[in-house]
Amino acid sequence: MKIIKIICIVLVISLVCAAMASCGPDTGGSSGGNSGDNTSSSPGGGSGGNTSSSPGGGNAGNSNAGGSAGNSDAGGSGAGGAGGNSSSGSENSNGGSGADNGKDDAGTGAGNGGSGSGLSGTPAEILNALIEDINSAGVETPMTIPPMEVEPDMSQNTVGLSEADFNKYIADSAYTMAAIGTFAHQIIVLQATDAAAAAEVKKLVSGANGYDAKKWICVFPEIALAVDSGAYVMIFAGAAEVADAAVDAFKAMAGSIGGVETFWEFAGDAGDAGGGFAAGPGGLILG
Repeated sequence: MKIIKIICIVLVISLVCAAMASCGPDTGGSSGGNSGDNTSSSPGGGSGGNTSSSPGGGNAGNSNAGGSAGNSDAGGSGAGGAGGNSSSGSENSNGGSGADNGKDDAGTGAGNGGSGSGLSGTPAEILNALIEDINSAGVETPMTIPPMEVEPDMSQNTVGLSEADFNKYIADSAYTMAAIGTFAHQIIVLQATDAAAAAEVKKLVSGANGYDAKKWICVFPEIALAVDSGAYVMIFAGAAEVADAAVDAFKAMAGSIGGVETFWEFAGDAGDAGGGFAAGPGGLILG
């Protein structure tokens, strides 16, 4: 009978110990729980899906703080693995994407608004406004033809750009010139593809292979220049007084302008124009 009691006591103690062992904390392992997703606070990793507070674990699915977490809130490389689309992690994180998008937006804004030019409208509209402002300032201009668009195959002669450069850099254009060939007078407004292209256009037309101030027959302009603002470039050739008024009007319309590149100046009313000719009134070359 004593033996039976001892056996019963041993069995009870064994059952109690087994029950206490099953209630103990989970200390880890490579598969800490029911395999699955949706763990909420596992700081470890592992395959412990559906567990809510296991400190061990393995590759948790959608854990909030680690594992090979997919959509974790603080994942990234996480406490246990390579976090997926976490809000503040480094790998495919929503926060990172937001930062990248912010940079893209800021870059676009800088590109579109960085020029600081107040000019808008078509080159023909700007050109008509320039002529009106020049005349309103009391400066007379020769009788001119209505604004015309520059033909790409004539761009070298008209504005000093090769056809290839014209097609590469220019989005729209307009020019006017004296209706009578005895006056060397021309105003051109070019709209480039962007501000950087406009700066390059100004450089090209001002260069050795650019605008030809000697293209008129028997007459030379007193001055030829180019000035840019944002995506627009104005080229002027003609009398110095009109040139000053044109630059002033262009600046007033634009608000701010780049440097004025003067690439041609006549030597003066009695100066040498080349070939033994001298300048007469209005730029007329007298033999």
